[in-house]
Amino acid sequence: MTEENNYLFLIAIDDYANLDKLNNCVQSVEEFKDVLLGRYLFSKENVYSIYNSEAKSKNIHDAFKTYIKRLKEKDNLIIYFSGHGHYDEHTERGYWASYQSKKDDDSTFFSNADLIDFIKKIKAKHIVLISDSCFSRAILIDGEKKSVKSLSDYKSRWAITSGIGEVYDGSKGELNLFAETLITYLKNAQKDFLVSDLIHEIKHNFEINELQTPQGAPLKVPDHQAGEFLFKLRPEEERDEREFKGYGNLLKILQLYRSNVDFKEIMTFENKKEKIGYSLYQEFDSVEKKAKYYLYLYQGIRQKATYDYIKTKHEEIFLKNKVLIILLPKEKTLVNLDVRISNIEKLFKPTNTFFIDDFIREMCTPIFFRRKSEEQYLDINNFVISKDSKLA
Repeated sequence: MTEENNYLFLIAIDDYANLDKLNNCVQSVEEFKDVLLGRYLFSKENVYSIYNSEAKSKNIHDAFKTYIKRLKEKDNLIIYFSGHGHYDEHTERGYWASYQSKKDDDSTFFSNADLIDFIKKIKAKHIVLISDSCFSRAILIDGEKKSVKSLSDYKSRWAITSGIGEVYDGSKGELNLFAETLITYLKNAQKDFLVSDLIHEIKHNFEINELQTPQGAPLKVPDHQAGEFLFKLRPEEERDEREFKGYGNLLKILQLYRSNVDFKEIMTFENKKEKIGYSLYQEFDSVEKKAKYYLYLYQGIRQKATYDYIKTKHEEIFLKNKVLIILLPKEKTLVNLDVRISNIEKLFKPTNTFFIDDFIREMCTPIFFRRKSEEQYLDINNFVISKDSKLA
């Protein structure tokens, strides 16, 4: 029996050569990729991505030609495009805007016709096309799908589009509503689901949005046989549910810890693709002429990769007699806190290590507020002056 493989082809363009820049296309497909790799039966070696200047029409064509040659009858393919789109009312054709596309020059765009031709030639069992762009609904089949007992057993070609006509980009650093709805559903699903379930959720979230109407339906191609792709979750023990994120209030926390000291930010660095993320601050004691370093390690990082990067960039914090304090998040999936501390200390060899919540409670909160409530009221010194005290 031939093994089934899930392939993922990602195309995202924020920085166009000739068109307006967009804010979050690359971020959207990267977060989509991360959740599929972490929770579903997708593997890193079957992911191919082309972003920004790499997303030229030729490179998109070449990638599809590779999938035509490589994919087998039992394989599945998800294609996710995020970028500008274009619709020509005269020819009634839709297009993706590739990196070098120019206004009023359809020859520089990647057409729906080419896309459909490529998809027709790919031998995969299931193909799901996700297009977060201005995209023509003409590519979709109208009407209800047939009732089939086991939908995932039949070949399918589905498309999910972010709107019928114009669609809207999100603010810089934030996902637009279409991408956010898609990714949130993938993150929260607790059982396997069909692509039609995902479409239903996306459309439901836009029911009261008059400006944008996402669509989802089978593609107009012969290979669609009323089947559906099934998003299969990894076994629970194999899932990586960790979010990748930093800590926005770190400087405020350090200032609470030592209010009379100036803290200097050395670097905040994050690479979601490699799961490397940290913030590094320096405290310099002008009296003792000594520097202390505070290193916050992001949630969801790969520890060894992050260590190797920091070791290369900030060799000075690992020198003998340097004070290094490491702060960590308490991740939801973390079972044994002591093991996490031990692993970090073996790797980084810091002066001390704290979970950020413990650091705030133990080091940044005044002693009075850290007492148990009973002690606050039973301590007689809170109410009377000691006889040994002297009044001014």
